[in-house]
Amino acid sequence: MKKVLLILMLALTSTLISAAGTAMVTFKLDNREKGILYLNGKKAGEIRGGKLDKALAEGTYNVVIREELGDGSYYYYSEKVELFDGDMTTITAKMQKIYSEEYYIKNQMYKEYLKIYPNGKYAAQAKSESANVIKNISKNMIIVEGGTLDSFYIGKYEVTQKEWQEVMGNNPSNFTGERNPVENVSWYDAVAYCNKLSEMAGLTKYYNIIDTNVTIIGGKGYRLPTDAEWEFAARGGNKSAGYKYSGSNNIDEVAEYDNKSTKPVGGRKANELGLYDMSGNVYEWCYNCYGYEDSQRVFRGGSFRSSTDQCILTYRKSNSPYTRLELIGFRLARSF
Repeated sequence: MKKVLLILMLALTSTLISAAGTAMVTFKLDNREKGILYLNGKKAGEIRGGKLDKALAEGTYNVVIREELGDGSYYYYSEKVELFDGDMTTITAKMQKIYSEEYYIKNQMYKEYLKIYPNGKYAAQAKSESANVIKNISKNMIIVEGGTLDSFYIGKYEVTQKEWQEVMGNNPSNFTGERNPVENVSWYDAVAYCNKLSEMAGLTKYYNIIDTNVTIIGGKGYRLPTDAEWEFAARGGNKSAGYKYSGSNNIDEVAEYDNKSTKPVGGRKANELGLYDMSGNVYEWCYNCYGYEDSQRVFRGGSFRSSTDQCILTYRKSNSPYTRLELIGFRLARSF
């Protein structure tokens, strides 16, 4: 009986393949179990258990697979394929999650919203909110009047996850919270953010970036502070009271330290210039190489996991510019 069934199945397969202009296609879902298959805009079947076998006439097909989730969001895959007589092929679909319009607005993901729904019902709101994020970054730049250094601007706060997400369209942070500092970003990520933010704000890019070759163009665009600028600002600039930590001799007044995660920026007392979290929360990338080591970049300030000694103003560390750690973020600077 089994032998008869096997012969019948082989005969059926042979008939399908030998039929004029027929191809055998397996649609396989890489990361989902089910979906609706559409071919050239028409429903062509339901995929269950992650796989569907189908005999198709030779020709060109716009393949779309979609799985509705019931909350306005869905998983989606599309590909254009050309099939020929006698083909036996597998199309492996890695489904991408597309969120509802409401999801992006609720989570303040305005840039992503405009990418996916440029003419959506919340497009005007998203454009307005996106512009407000850029304005607020500019508003929160504090002037540091130079003594031995030229005057410059520096961010009142570390760059937040909301600010990063609005510019870069993702959130690499391990400890999520829109007001928490962005972390898990490399030095290269930070300078790329500076250039992208400058473009969005209508400013000339400060850096010329070609692969991993970063050089300074100059101008008024956003940038990383130098090591010397960072320390001068952390000490309170010309208003410095000579504290051990940024803003106080009592670390508990000014720093998030010896902890398990980052905290929202600005939660402790500011220093003499009105700058927050220059001791603790996350280490902050500076532009400089470490001494004569071109392969190392400086970061300053201590982190949420640091001891008291690592939060003092003279403490300095370095690492590869490729390094991404949950301990390291950055703050912005601009030339005066």
